[in-house]
Amino acid sequence: RVRAPTVQRMHSHRLRSSLSKAAATSPPDYPLEKRWTAVPPANAVHLSIGAVYVYSMWTPGLTTCLGVVGSAPLDWGVAEVLPVFSTAAVTLGVTTSVLGSWVEKAGPRLAG
Repeated sequence: RVRAPTVQRMHSHRLRSSLSKAAATSPPDYPLEKRWTAVPPANAVHLSIGAVYVYSMWTPGLTTCLGVVGSAPLDWGVAEVLPVFSTAAVTLGVTTSVLGSWVEKAGPRLAG
C-alpha cells in the first residue's frame, strides 16, 4: 500500500535530498499560503521559452533602432538580426530534446 506524502515526511525527505523530484512535489496537506513560491520560477521558465516565440515582435525594433520610423544607415538589417533568432530557436529545440527526459526523471529543482 502506498501512503500519500505528508508535510512531516516531506521535511525529513528534504533534509536528505532537497534537489530530488519528490522534494519538489508538494504533498496534499501542504499549506495553501506557501504554494505561491512556485510561481516566480515557473514564470521565469515560461518567459525564457516564450522569448523565442515573440522574437518576430522585436525584429522591427532592432532594425529601426536609430531611424525610429524607418531604417537609418547604422541600423542592423534583418540579415544581421536573423542569426540571433536562428541560434535561439535551434538551442531551444536541441536542449529540449536532449534534456527533456532528464528533467522528467530528475525533477525541476535539480534541473533548474
